[in-house]
Amino acid sequence: MNWKKLTENGKLPEPRTSFGMVAHKGRIIVFGGLIGKDKQDNEVFVYDLNKQEWEHVKTTGEKPKARSVFVSELFENKMIIFGGIGEMLPEYECFNDVWQLDLETFEWEELKITGKIPTPRFAHSSAILDNKMYIFGGYEINYEEFGPPLLNEIWELDLKEKKWIEINAQGELPSSRFSPVTTACYVPDDQGNMRPMLFCYGGGGGFSGLETTYNEFHIFDISTSTWELVELSTQTPPLRAGTLLPFFSKDKVLSLLLFGGVNELGNAGWVVNNDLWLIDPFKKTAFLVDDDEVDFDKTVSPRYSHKSVLVDNHMVVFGGWDGQWNGFQNDMFMVDVNSLLELKEKEKDEKEKDEK
Repeated sequence: MNWKKLTENGKLPEPRTSFGMVAHKGRIIVFGGLIGKDKQDNEVFVYDLNKQEWEHVKTTGEKPKARSVFVSELFENKMIIFGGIGEMLPEYECFNDVWQLDLETFEWEELKITGKIPTPRFAHSSAILDNKMYIFGGYEINYEEFGPPLLNEIWELDLKEKKWIEINAQGELPSSRFSPVTTACYVPDDQGNMRPMLFCYGGGGGFSGLETTYNEFHIFDISTSTWELVELSTQTPPLRAGTLLPFFSKDKVLSLLLFGGVNELGNAGWVVNNDLWLIDPFKKTAFLVDDDEVDFDKTVSPRYSHKSVLVDNHMVVFGGWDGQWNGFQNDMFMVDVNSLLELKEKEKDEKEKDEK
């Protein structure tokens, strides 16, 4: 198993964190983010994975305001973004607008959404399944109280009907939190029926989002609107907020890829990670990828508020920060997910052999 650092040709984006990113037809599309202390961006950059080259793309139409800590998803050749914060001084500007960027023409359009509209928020998470985009958690700005209150609401945005619905969730609800990571996919039940599921890991609480950090793992059954708290039977990834992606192996076994993130404040400042975990949500196990042939500290530096996407069985990681204001990143890495699964099986076989 090997991480590969991708070549940085062309017009590179400035180092950034808390941006939006999707993969589309062999390209990585990056929008916005925080590019300096209190400095937001609203430019679009495209990385061609075949040419390994960046391009600063000129878009048409009215642009969204510069922002960070929003969410982005891919839907029908379009990048969808929601929420986030803009200029931080003298007060935060917080958004609840929905925009789409056509990835064929690079034209922006603000979508007119009906239904009950979520309050402006940032540092929430998202997941998309079919034509539905799901929003969970985050902060909303409330200047009448001290600090922005945390949320644990879950919302559904029907991108076909262009309508918001607040879901009346039941079960073991996650507590209100900042920067949880979520992803969604269909999984077979015991009868072989495909059920829509949303998976949620980690996040933070408190005014900064990091007075408390979580390593809880929740599953949300979209068909019944029910949350379940899942106790992992093996080692558990440390407290964090990172990135989470679903990946199905050749035999249709689901693994969730958890990479990087930040946890509680240490004596030297932020504790930022570059570890990689494979979580089996139904066997309730977590596997820490530990390859002696790869020095993770030298290959992919620890980072938080980065983004990762899946492209042809590869996980691609870009950007983020290391906990210091001058530690923003604009490097890109790729790893073959099948090689991770093979490594997992190899270590499992060796462990079973040692036990015998």
